Amino acid sequence: MRILLVAATQAEVTLITHKEVLITGVGMVNNAMHLCAHLATHRDCYDLVINMGVAGAFDPQTELGSVFQVNEDSFADLGAEDGERFLTLPQMGLMPADDWTVRATYTIHGLPTATAITVNTVHGNRASINAIIARHPAELETMEGAAFLAVCRHFGLPAAQVRAVSNHVEPRYRSKWQLALAIKQLNEAVNTIIG
Repeated sequence: MRILLVAATQAEVTLITHKEVLITGVGMVNNAMHLCAHLATHRDCYDLVINMGVAGAFDPQTELGSVFQVNEDSFADLGAEDGERFLTLPQMGLMPADDWTVRATYTIHGLPTATAITVNTVHGNRASINAIIARHPAELETMEGAAFLAVCRHFGLPAAQVRAVSNHVEPRYRSKWQLALAIKQLNEAVNTIIG
């Protein structure tokens, strides 16, 4: 199987032995722009595209370093404020619901699944964390996942997203993060997947 690995940063693929790796930069815009540009001329080179990276976990009981495959990811902060309410683009009639919440099209056996939200600003404020959980419950928070899945769907390519938990979504205590552990376990999992 011909596989393209996609990551936001070089640091997230430090132990990867696979040769086909695309580094896009952090965030939805970078991910979509670089992946679209690559697939526009290389779409027929791949049977599967895997987005790999770290993520925050909303559940404080989730073990740091845990690796999940994300089965659906949503553009959680793409919408409008209406007083105290948040309206998603589907609620406003500006986007089909199937485009706002995007599902993976390839299943990796042996990895637990999780739902995720993709955001432009990672949450580190208790009030905003509570608000996002209330309006869109998910297990993980990413900065690229939904955009990645949407691009792969556009190009008709099977896509999977693999994330390792580096931190809990809480007020920003960097000293509690386990970034090195998450990257190590992420790389080990992906190396096993791609054989």
